Amino acid sequence: MFFTEVYAGSAPLWFVSPWCLLFVFPLYLMHLLLFFNIAIRTKRTSVGHLYLFGVLIALYESWITKVLWTGYPGSEGPLMGTIFGVAALEFYVLVFFWHPIFAFVLPILVFEALAISDGSNMDYGEKVIPSHLSSLEKNPRLLSFLAFTAILGAGFLSLNTGHSAIIADTTILGSILLIFLFFHMARRNPSHFSIHSLQLKNEELAVVAAYLFPLYAFSFLFLDPDKVPSSSIPILMIIIFYALVGLLIKTSPACETLNSGSGMPRELLSSREFFEFCLLFLLLTSVFCVVPVVGEFIALKLNLVLFVGGPFFFVTIVMRLFQKLKHVYS
Repeated sequence: MFFTEVYAGSAPLWFVSPWCLLFVFPLYLMHLLLFFNIAIRTKRTSVGHLYLFGVLIALYESWITKVLWTGYPGSEGPLMGTIFGVAALEFYVLVFFWHPIFAFVLPILVFEALAISDGSNMDYGEKVIPSHLSSLEKNPRLLSFLAFTAILGAGFLSLNTGHSAIIADTTILGSILLIFLFFHMARRNPSHFSIHSLQLKNEELAVVAAYLFPLYAFSFLFLDPDKVPSSSIPILMIIIFYALVGLLIKTSPACETLNSGSGMPRELLSSREFFEFCLLFLLLTSVFCVVPVVGEFIALKLNLVLFVGGPFFFVTIVMRLFQKLKHVYS
């Protein structure tokens, strides 16, 4: 919810909204648990693999919200037109960047960063997926990316809350407080606070699936049913893209088992840096609300950057995934 909905400004004050608590939050939670467990079971848990699973998550924006067919809520239609009935800008931004990164990859990596900051002396391999250590290593590239996301989120949140500093800042502070509280609750039991705790048993995974499948069916039929395409082509395009991404995941070499690990110490992103980054997000949002012309300019320009760069981002990650794993297994 923090990275995906708060950043987008699409769920202000979500923690007091019955709709968000009963529908939106479970939607993200169940998607994350389902696809993360599929990644574990298929031994495709590298960050590149997780990105591809996140792309699959993003496609819910067709069946549930219909955004990939009709554009963002409140808009008069797709902002940049359609390609075979699929909204171009919305697809490039949401499917190639927003949801893979903000709804899946970043939440998992931040969860791992918090897990290794619990004050225990447990081996890193007991806390995180080993291949994620390089992505968690505190370096200029990671810090620059986090700064970029803070600027991006501040622009969208300030814009979509009507530049209301009270609403925007309260949304951020409330979300940070919830993360902080649950982080300290989890620290009380360090042996259970690890990425491995997200592994589900068969019956637990069945519960997740039993929640998601009816949700898709109900939403497709009853949530804005007038937005369902009258032509089969837009629906077929989404199905084809599912198949393409599924094929990429299946044909990529398996990465590692979840329990293989390395205790090699590194200077990794910690809980302190994460919460400092949250404060940067808060500060930038406040500034953009006070000086709305700056926030609007950044939001619109970065939206175009994601539109142009989305496909390039997708292709680059896929190429690196196959090249890196091919090198490992050669």
